[in-house]
Amino acid sequence: MVLPMWGCEDTYLDAASFFHYAVAAGMDGTDVQVVVVETLTGEVAGGPTVIGRSGIVDRKPGLAPAESRGYTAICYETGTGTAGGSGDGHDGVAFRLIDPDGHPLGAELSVVTDLGNIGGCAAGWSGSEFIVVYWSCGG
Repeated sequence: MVLPMWGCEDTYLDAASFFHYAVAAGMDGTDVQVVVVETLTGEVAGGPTVIGRSGIVDRKPGLAPAESRGYTAICYETGTGTAGGSGDGHDGVAFRLIDPDGHPLGAELSVVTDLGNIGGCAAGWSGSEFIVVYWSCGG
């Protein structure tokens, strides 16, 4: 299966199962994009859709499907430089919900800002709440 993604390195993609779909997300240094693929046929069911902005290209978003709620959560690293820790002190983490077609629901939420070097983030679903964790590589 070939995903209709953008200029994103494959090691910086995240994917998750959502019913009989696969949701994939990545960052290309300008946009955070999501694509939804029907796993039985390989057909694109939604996207690629821009769900946020980030200058970072060397980090991976985190996906957390909540099938009981009908949407998927995504966290992603934000910043102005192409690498996390570009030295400007403006790295951060954002959080969004996306619908089954990969479109954003509601506004982007800022989890943390003004980090010197965002190391990464991950999202999880407990069955009733989302959790977002992040790590900073100094600063």
